[in-house]
Amino acid sequence: MQTSSVAVIGQVKRPAIYELPPWQLAAPLSTLMAMAGGPEVRGSYRYSVLRTREDGKREMAQVGGGTTPIHDGDVVFVTPTADVSLAKVDLRGGTTLNGSYPLETVRSLRGLLTSADMFAPTVGRPLPYLLADAVIRLDPATLQRTVIPFSASDVLEGKADVALQSNDVVYITNVAEMRYIARKAGDVQRNPSRKVNDHPDPLAPPPVPDPAMAAALAQQSAALNANPALAADPRLAQLVALQGAQGLPVSGAAPGGSSLLAANPAYAAAMAGQLNPQGPGTQDQGPPRPEEERLNPGIVAPPDVITSQDGSTARAEDDQDQMTPTPIGLPVGAAPGQAVAGQSAYLNPALAQRPRRPPLRLFAGLDDDTRRLLVGTLGNYHVTVVGEVNSPGDFLVMPGATLDKLVRAAGGLTPKVDLHAFEVTSADIDNASGLSRTVRHSYGLPVDQFAQVTLKPFDRVRFNPVFSDRDTGDVTLAGEVKFPGGYEILRGEHLSSVLARAGGFTNAAYPAGVVFLRQSVAEAQRDTLQKEADALERQIVAIVGNAGNKAQVTDGEIAYVTQMIGRLRQGTGPASGRVAVHVDPKEIAAHPELDLVMEPGDQLVVPRQPSAVVVSGEVMAPGGIQFRGDRSVDDYIAMAGGMTEIADDDHVFVVQPDGSAIQVDGGGWLSAAPKLAPGSVIVVPRKLRHFTWDSILMDIIQVTSQLAITGASLAVISK
Repeated sequence: MQTSSVAVIGQVKRPAIYELPPWQLAAPLSTLMAMAGGPEVRGSYRYSVLRTREDGKREMAQVGGGTTPIHDGDVVFVTPTADVSLAKVDLRGGTTLNGSYPLETVRSLRGLLTSADMFAPTVGRPLPYLLADAVIRLDPATLQRTVIPFSASDVLEGKADVALQSNDVVYITNVAEMRYIARKAGDVQRNPSRKVNDHPDPLAPPPVPDPAMAAALAQQSAALNANPALAADPRLAQLVALQGAQGLPVSGAAPGGSSLLAANPAYAAAMAGQLNPQGPGTQDQGPPRPEEERLNPGIVAPPDVITSQDGSTARAEDDQDQMTPTPIGLPVGAAPGQAVAGQSAYLNPALAQRPRRPPLRLFAGLDDDTRRLLVGTLGNYHVTVVGEVNSPGDFLVMPGATLDKLVRAAGGLTPKVDLHAFEVTSADIDNASGLSRTVRHSYGLPVDQFAQVTLKPFDRVRFNPVFSDRDTGDVTLAGEVKFPGGYEILRGEHLSSVLARAGGFTNAAYPAGVVFLRQSVAEAQRDTLQKEADALERQIVAIVGNAGNKAQVTDGEIAYVTQMIGRLRQGTGPASGRVAVHVDPKEIAAHPELDLVMEPGDQLVVPRQPSAVVVSGEVMAPGGIQFRGDRSVDDYIAMAGGMTEIADDDHVFVVQPDGSAIQVDGGGWLSAAPKLAPGSVIVVPRKLRHFTWDSILMDIIQVTSQLAITGASLAVISK
């Protein structure tokens, strides 16, 4: 029996192929629609028929009335004439009541945002941000989107309202999204050459092939070819790739040559679960997402946004853990189920399938163009708060927002804030003249009056700390004081005061040999030595470059000065920054100007009284010699074996225990020999020939003396 059949597809309740009654070659369109159950929903539809012509070619024709005959082999397409929802408003973002609302019941924002309960915090998600939100509107004439900023906080308080239109999207931002936009806008404010957008960065150039990585990939390919079970499961293939990328065994061969992953189902399941974040039971996906969020999942939040004060710090740690590659793999020859140190979590499927939350995403439900428009528009309403607030940085507020709301958004004030004088710097922009003038206001208000201060875009609020007489940093006392350690100091506090707080000297202390180190002096000394090194280098180049001096300059002499320059560039060691000070209480009482004002970072080392005088430099037997008050410099040099042939006896000097240096031969016949004390250091420098080095001879002597002083400081500290 010959039968005819037609197909009905599209927006009908029962799309299918239908057979016509016997010997019936055609049927009216209305009959076929009744057989298919009619349209899915009420509305206007367009009916098209795909039919085969007598020449065998197919053509599509649009049909109108329900009496149009549909013949054997025809296909009827039922499509809506328009897929546009009218008279509705969508609420999205950081609310608990997202969805579509009829426009007739929510004519304005006040009718939509009726209660603060809509913004209740949700566990695991950033807090809503109610100071900068937006209405995203589609212009029916141009079909272009526009963004209308508003403050949900002002709407809830009855201070602002915006009339809504059909198909408006009311988007409530959260704290993470606000920080994302505000930091981009702040970067532009500080660097005007940049623009506010969130286009992805340009693609990085492809990396240079690494031989080790190429070998690992080759090993991976061999493992896949040798183990069909791995190639059949892309997750296990990815596991092999990770093993090869980390330089671990990729074959995983068990005894007998079979794949360890294939031979150990528990291990393979655990590994596959680690590599499949979308697998069942391995990730906490949260509540079902609406259609617009599935189509536009948003962008992944940057790390600096995730870890900020928005209630998502724990999520950041999970994401970091999830994104960090984990060493995996077992040694070749390991038996199935044999655990290696640190691998127990991977051999245990319960540990491997620990629930994980998905990465935090921003602007979910907005397509790329809408997101960029939202970021660019709200970025024009950024302000900055610095100083004594708990979470300083860039924020978004609407014009007319009050200071109290901004301070709450910044986490509140710290206990050290100075409310006597805080300032607000504004930009008075005149678009007509093309000029901007900076206006700064200073306020002295208690916190309960912050609502009197209104803000506008591009404002910068600064809260200073209260002035304190406590200095920033400690000083350190070590050695022969009764209570050594670190001490806080007040501004302008003197050395005698700190010594008194430390209990004074012990009976074994040697005040004449104290070592006082200061950071600012060390920095100045390093700068000076760098300049001296530069000067010596220039003079060496000038001397060596002169052809007439080449015969007078030996390679050894050049090497000696070059080593000296290297020592200068490296600094003077741990004793750098020493200052000669007087700490004897009687001497300070007689001369108060000797009582040094302390600085943060100062160090005072009080040694025990030494019993020797050190002789260093060009002597036969450098070292320490027992101190006696009746011995002179010549006596100590003689007891050290006398000077060498290259010693410069005209420039011998003595480093006193306090760090000061005195030349033995003062240059005059009335000059008195320096008085020696326990812990003194006698330095005999090396003699330099007066070939063509006359211009740098004094520099060399000066450098040598500085290094000798440093050596003396080290000697005193170590005794």
